[in-house]
Amino acid sequence: MKIAKTDTKPSLKIPTAVMKMTDLSRDEHAELHTCGNAVVVLKEHLTAKELIDTVASLQKLATELTVHLAKLCGPCHDCDNCPSDGFDDEKGRITLPDYLMDAIGLHHDAKLEALVNEEAGTVTIGESEYEYDLSDVPEGFLDVLIASGVCIFALEKHLMLEDTVYGEE
Repeated sequence: MKIAKTDTKPSLKIPTAVMKMTDLSRDEHAELHTCGNAVVVLKEHLTAKELIDTVASLQKLATELTVHLAKLCGPCHDCDNCPSDGFDDEKGRITLPDYLMDAIGLHHDAKLEALVNEEAGTVTIGESEYEYDLSDVPEGFLDVLIASGVCIFALEKHLMLEDTVYGEE
């Protein structure tokens, strides 16, 4: 999402040292781009060279963050029950018709899990105890991590536990 930052009231404070490292001026307007858990501040007007340099800087940051996540998860050890084996986002998520979700009082987007009772030959479907898993990772990004040899089991564990993986806790 792009937002033009034109008001004069200081609602976003950037340290002077950071401003000096950029070509942003205190007097010019800026654009704010929201990116999930980040905000990107751009000059309102950029030359082609400035735009290219900005894109390159953002690509470098994306690479650094991806490497951080990969190092955190560690290398793949070819586990017997790796969650990436045969993973298909479309096939991997359990869904129920809306009328059944309504009947059991769950939001239509709730994440579900199945519990198997082999002795009784039954499967119980209920709301998952976790909010995130591999199905929440963009497909292309997950493909890059798998192809790079990142431990997907560790990634899914971090997702399910919702532990802090970047910054100090």
